[in-house]
Amino acid sequence: MQNNGIDHAIVMEFKHAKEDNSQNISELANKALDQVRQKNYIAELKAQPHVTRILALGLAFNHKQVVIKHHWQ
Repeated sequence: MQNNGIDHAIVMEFKHAKEDNSQNISELANKALDQVRQKNYIAELKAQPHVTRILALGLAFNHKQVVIKHHWQ
């Protein structure tokens, strides 16, 4: 299979904060990133021979507020 020089992959997990702002959006982004790790969402990407690096993103949002946490694998 030809990969056209693409060797990076991205996995994203999104979390929506409660409307009443009772949740810390930064903590929620961390939880999203933790979920990517705990549930091993990157396993299938790691099995691809052309993928050398994987960017995991945990995104949390509420209305116009967004927090993004990341981790390179």
